[in-house]
Amino acid sequence: MSRLNNALIACLPLAQLISAGAAKAATLYVNCDGKVGLTSIGAALKTLQHAEATGPNTIIVTGACRENVVIKDMDRLTVTGRAGASLTDASGGAADVVDIRNSRVTITGMTIDGQNGVNNDTVDCEQGSQCTLVGNTIQGAADPVGVYARSSAQIVGGVLQHGTFSGIFALGSDVVASGVMIQENPVGLAVRFGARVRTGFVDPAYSPGFARSPTIIENNGVGVQVTQAQYACGGCVVQGNSGDGINADLSGEVRINRAFFIDGSSAAPSVTGNTGHGVYLGDLSSGSFAVPPSTVSGNGQPDIVCKSPTSASSGALTAAGGAAHTNCAN
Repeated sequence: MSRLNNALIACLPLAQLISAGAAKAATLYVNCDGKVGLTSIGAALKTLQHAEATGPNTIIVTGACRENVVIKDMDRLTVTGRAGASLTDASGGAADVVDIRNSRVTITGMTIDGQNGVNNDTVDCEQGSQCTLVGNTIQGAADPVGVYARSSAQIVGGVLQHGTFSGIFALGSDVVASGVMIQENPVGLAVRFGARVRTGFVDPAYSPGFARSPTIIENNGVGVQVTQAQYACGGCVVQGNSGDGINADLSGEVRINRAFFIDGSSAAPSVTGNTGHGVYLGDLSSGSFAVPPSTVSGNGQPDIVCKSPTSASSGALTAAGGAAHTNCAN
């Protein structure tokens, strides 16, 4: 087939989208290693916006993309990576790699790299967006994933690593992370100022294609840092961090409990092997532990510390394996 025919075929999706009476949903194919057709995610987004395709829309990506993408005012958009598709920062750290604003977006199967940026995020979810991230490797920048006020994120599977500040930064937002590996960041998970974050298991009953597995927060500096916010761990694993496993201060709230599955079984959480305390409860902060004995164990002593007269706990004595491992009263 001639190069001209190849080019004509590659342009068919655009022609179909902008033709009179075109459907309001579309699937576009991007090959970032290609020479014809759509060769960037940004170009595909412009095509959808020009055609006023209201969705649900899908962009299927192959190749190594090097660009910074802004997704704004889009509803029910899915970006799916195939055959090792990747997206790498092209701004030298001056912009988010994927900036999602006022949109409902799902990203699956991508490797997204913010490299060594310190002021922006690899994937940024803001301005009332709903972001679903499934089976991605997201790394680099200040935070591999940043979720900001009035926005929410659901993260299923995948790896979040090598941020220059945190693996997930949640500020005044709602985040659920299921079966995610969060590793090798100065802070694994930073929960700030009204944010609510829950980490736990991915369950194949709800997420087909995934094996049952917990969220694991390991080999970071601090595992989880909670400031004037709420963090719930349902069967999660917080281990091998060089600071505290979980640090809550200034009205931080921590809840640690078992994970429960649709088949009636359950799994206990584990906070172990952290160089600092397993759980630190600072000023006006609280910890609730509905777990088996010695769930928080093998950390810097005491395993659970109530640092301030204003710290409060429930179940800490059981979780830490007795008064030898915690100074909390209950």
